[in-house]
Amino acid sequence: MHPVSDKFSEVAFGAFSENRQMFRDGTRLQQSKETCVKLRRIGRVSLLSRWAIASALVLFSAMTVRAQDEKAEPLEPTELTKEASVPEKETRRRSTAELLPTSTRFWVSVEDLRRLETNVANTQVGKLSRQDTLAPFFSSFEKQVRDSLNDNGIKFGIDVASVEMLQTGELCIAGVLPETAGAKPVPRSHGVVVLIDVSPDVDAAKDFLSDAAEKMKKRGAKHESIEIQDTDVAKWTIEVKAGKIGRTQASFVTVVDGWLLASDNESIFSNVLRRVNAKGKPPAADTLSGYEPFTTVIQKTQVESVRPDLRWFVDPLGYARFADALAEEKADMRQPKDRPLEALSKEGLDALKAAGGFVSFSTGEQDVLHRSLVYANPKKAKAPAQKRLFNLLDFAPQGSSVAQPPAWVPVDAAGYFTATWDIKKAFANVGPLVDAVMGKDSFEDVLNEMKEVPDFKVDIRKMVQSLGNRITVVATTEEPINESSEKMLVGIELVDGVDEEWLIQSIGRAVKGKVKKLAGYTSVIDDRTESAEDEDLGVKEIEIDFDDDFDDELDDDDDADDKEPAPRVTIFNRRIMVIRNGFLFICNDKDYLKKILSRKPSSGFETAGDFTRMGETLDKFTDSKLVRFRMFNRLDQMLKTNYEMMRTGKMAESETFVARMLNQMYGKKADGEKKRVQQIDGSDLPEDYDKEIAPFLGQSGWALETTESGWRITGCVLPKEKAKAKVAEAPDSSK
Repeated sequence: MHPVSDKFSEVAFGAFSENRQMFRDGTRLQQSKETCVKLRRIGRVSLLSRWAIASALVLFSAMTVRAQDEKAEPLEPTELTKEASVPEKETRRRSTAELLPTSTRFWVSVEDLRRLETNVANTQVGKLSRQDTLAPFFSSFEKQVRDSLNDNGIKFGIDVASVEMLQTGELCIAGVLPETAGAKPVPRSHGVVVLIDVSPDVDAAKDFLSDAAEKMKKRGAKHESIEIQDTDVAKWTIEVKAGKIGRTQASFVTVVDGWLLASDNESIFSNVLRRVNAKGKPPAADTLSGYEPFTTVIQKTQVESVRPDLRWFVDPLGYARFADALAEEKADMRQPKDRPLEALSKEGLDALKAAGGFVSFSTGEQDVLHRSLVYANPKKAKAPAQKRLFNLLDFAPQGSSVAQPPAWVPVDAAGYFTATWDIKKAFANVGPLVDAVMGKDSFEDVLNEMKEVPDFKVDIRKMVQSLGNRITVVATTEEPINESSEKMLVGIELVDGVDEEWLIQSIGRAVKGKVKKLAGYTSVIDDRTESAEDEDLGVKEIEIDFDDDFDDELDDDDDADDKEPAPRVTIFNRRIMVIRNGFLFICNDKDYLKKILSRKPSSGFETAGDFTRMGETLDKFTDSKLVRFRMFNRLDQMLKTNYEMMRTGKMAESETFVARMLNQMYGKKADGEKKRVQQIDGSDLPEDYDKEIAPFLGQSGWALETTESGWRITGCVLPKEKAKAKVAEAPDSSK
């Protein structure tokens, strides 16, 4: 399970569930604005990202609202798609990719909003959102969002909830940043573009724009009717204030040839309008649809017989420059971070040409099916820096296969991840990338200093040579549920013949941990929790003295005490490390680690019914010979601790990865309090998780392949009835 901030999780989980009453009383627009503000404050994302996130959350809300009034009955796709279908014409409707320029830095497209709505509603999560037992929580969430924050709305006066009521074809949001090779982007040349195919009902779209105009007027925007390329365009300007500084923000909106077009940049608006006005002519060579990275991503992520509900595309470095442009535009509010893009580009990151893919819901066998590609062709890498990048990211197996889990993986694991990576090659090539950010020779200086400092003397180079090429992560949830129920274990394969005692002692010095005996093995305890000094770990301690001045020798920043420490997010607050059976184990709980150490190597996990079903499903879409990463999660188990912590109001006290991320990065503390105050009231959530929630949570998994075009990730979510676990049937040899 990918960790995200607790506040973001609370908002996202509640956003799709608030829709019933909001839809009925017409307050969805206001709530979408409030949700957008909440996400902005907790995530510190850009204006564009806030629009996209808020739109996605409210869009998901809209998708499930129709089915709520029909209880748990599945929706019939044929009816809604028939309702939204575009009348047959002699010429096909052009796609949004044929109307956007090659300078498009990101693009998110929905081909058929009604079909997407239907498919999401028919997933297990869609059905979960329609359960009456969750209604009190939804109402509570709605009230908190409504009473907490307020926003001025989206710059075009367009909200996704209103668009959902239209008869539309494809719709997209895109970010455009024109650039000239070798030159920095021209200030204020970037822009956001919204394109919606409203050809099924143009008159309704014009009425929709009239409503949007009223929203803009209420915000104090000034209207002006102008003409661009013989097309009537509504221009809106509004004063945006930030502290004592203000600026004028303009937006341009029109409906032409069955397209609703909006942008906040006149030049970009005119550029796209020119293509729209070309009508039936073949797409120009300078369109996104003719851009080689875009076409490669689309082609390489296609799955036969699967119709994407959502597609996306990103130009990685181009988007980073686009984000910088947004930050600079709002520099009066928040200075942009120093991103050494040019330096990183020179160090090979320009080899990452694009990323993109699709997501489909309710495909028949899968609740969700997704595929993405990071487009980077090693055969086209000519510059030494680009070749170093591919050496750094060499996931080719080196005498180790990811097909079978290691024998020490317990059969009842809730989550499992494994990867093969040539760590030695990566280490040999990471130096120039570090130096590009930190300064010339920084990497070597740090390595040499760590090796030579008295009472430390950690030879990182030698330690890396001890590591193998496979990393495995296991997670489980232990009951009864409490703040520390989430157990995580990392296992790193070691090379044959490694000096285990030297390695564990070196790790102890490197982390300044306590070297102790655990289950008869030398271990390192690195405990960063507040209760660490008082806790009896039940292990025999071996004293190792560290120089108190060591940190001062490494830290030459005289102003460090005057700076507010940056938020620190670690995988574990408590790390217990031990070496056994050719693996370096790192765990957050000594009892769970002892359980793993006491197990006899045996099969079990790999034969569990849900794990094999996931493997068989992914094998249909991937080439097992090319797979380098695999992930598998039993969602009902993975989410249980966070659910119970939120329900009981203890999320801020929880030791789960998600909770710690929140506390360290986004936590607001009440006066005099050491802990973050939970923002979402989960007291109305059903108490019986296993009965009310778990039946709707199946299994998720994904696999990464190394291909000639880069790294391709294919994943899915299986409904529980499609992948019933057989954990109870598999014997546990440790007993």
